[in-house]
Amino acid sequence: MSGLRPHAQAVADALARIALRFPLLERILVAGTRSPALRRHLRLGAVALGYPRVLHRRDVRIAEMDGYRFHVNVGESLGVGPYFFGDSGTVWLTRSLIGAGDVCVDAGANAGHYTFLCASVVGLQGRIFAFEPNPEFVSLLRRSVALNGFEKIVEVNTRALWSSSGESKRFYVSTEPTNTGTSSLVDHGWFVSRAHSIEVQTLRFDDFALQAGLEHFRLVKIDVERAEDSVLEGAQRTLAERRIDYLIVEMHHGSRASDLLSAAGYRGYLLIPERRELLALSNVSKDSFGDFLYVRPGLSPPAG
Repeated sequence: MSGLRPHAQAVADALARIALRFPLLERILVAGTRSPALRRHLRLGAVALGYPRVLHRRDVRIAEMDGYRFHVNVGESLGVGPYFFGDSGTVWLTRSLIGAGDVCVDAGANAGHYTFLCASVVGLQGRIFAFEPNPEFVSLLRRSVALNGFEKIVEVNTRALWSSSGESKRFYVSTEPTNTGTSSLVDHGWFVSRAHSIEVQTLRFDDFALQAGLEHFRLVKIDVERAEDSVLEGAQRTLAERRIDYLIVEMHHGSRASDLLSAAGYRGYLLIPERRELLALSNVSKDSFGDFLYVRPGLSPPAG
């Protein structure tokens, strides 16, 4: 839901159609939406948010961010945020978790919201491993790697992290052009269909770490649309050896994923983005859904 009255939404959508036709107007719209004052007084944000409503298709732009750029699809909200508003699409504390020279993993990389923010921070001494089975996003990721000159920092892997390696599994590619983020190895019922799927190869996280010769990971982000249980089952050795400092996982509290993390001694917190707060699991109701931060024993959670 847009939150706009029907007439206001119709006007915003009409302006979005005009901006799409004239690149100069779109550049003016981008500049305006990145100014909080202009965005508020002229309601330019509503026009930007109209892009997915009027496009109904993939339309790629380059989002200019703080220290990096990446290709995004403005036909969906995941691309509108970075392109128009300068919103990285990552949780607010991501930068506080990582530093120069760190090694990070982005499981379910999509267009690279976490991949390229992290790459801009870790620099040439660091490494980012982006796992993304969806061919459309693999293409965008590789274009963005070249765009930034991050070839020595970012490695794109088209296999899907899973509980075992070497399986050929069905990957459901989202059938909804305005929400490609629902693509998954799991038939979770949201914009997925057997008729709109591909075969992908799986890789166990523990095997990946061994093959890559990696002893330590600063941050692992997992957003794999209900496949996080299997991803973490494949990381049990790495977790038991506490070789990951921080994990950001989209999941349900009380799921198999949360049990695996807790069993390995990691402390969990539900992220409350609107208040920039961390809520300890003891205060989180069972089956609550959202982004959770898990912290390795011996580390303190970052300040909100």
